[in-house]
Amino acid sequence: MTSPLSYRIQRAREVDLETLQCLHRLRLAQFPFREPSTQKESAMWREFQHSYRQNHAWSVVFYDGKGVPRGFWLAVSEKTRAPARKGMLLRVDYSYTDPGWRGSSALIVSTLAVLLRVKLQAPLLPLLFGCICFPNSFVRVAATFRGVRTLADSTLAAADKALLEQLGADAAGARWQAAAGLADFSDHHPPALARSIADTPRLARHLSRYEAANPAWRQGLSMPIFCEIGLATASQGIWHSLRRVLRRKRKRR
Repeated sequence: MTSPLSYRIQRAREVDLETLQCLHRLRLAQFPFREPSTQKESAMWREFQHSYRQNHAWSVVFYDGKGVPRGFWLAVSEKTRAPARKGMLLRVDYSYTDPGWRGSSALIVSTLAVLLRVKLQAPLLPLLFGCICFPNSFVRVAATFRGVRTLADSTLAAADKALLEQLGADAAGARWQAAAGLADFSDHHPPALARSIADTPRLARHLSRYEAANPAWRQGLSMPIFCEIGLATASQGIWHSLRRVLRRKRKRR
């Protein structure tokens, strides 16, 4: 990483075609097919475009100092549906950042900025944050925000279980396996574990928790997670971001 990342938040429908094509290439590089084909890649591109036309979808794109996109995420804000836990959910459908920029404070700052916008849409409802994920994303979310819930938790309220199942079905579509509580991306190579994903005891515990909950992730199975974002959780996210920045600065000395 030679320069800090900047970011742009906008409604997903407003993202231009050239930028979308660039983001799709980033996603395909991160999440390649086990057996690539033009037909599969074309279908993936159509699905990607459709995702950016969803109602209430937010786009965040990260740029390096030269204006080159180095990562992005797409999230949909919507009210949960009964019998799921009541709240305003920000559901992340896509997320990717080039490895050299994954410690940037822009990642958490942009997340908090979008969460604030979503909170203002429904200020009286609890604010929830969720996604379907592989280990790298789980560890980063669990390390940043407290109270992350999964379907494998031994003490899981019925409303939370319904929320995770709703989230999984909405995010994964036809890939959702309701009986297993997992999304099936077995035709893709799952993202490899990041080099520093478990370089502290706390991060290692998060990774162990994920692998216990979803031991088949290397086969391309991904699981839903969510947490509630209150003041304490948001403050923890800010502190975690600052700590990561300081740790990276020490490593560069």
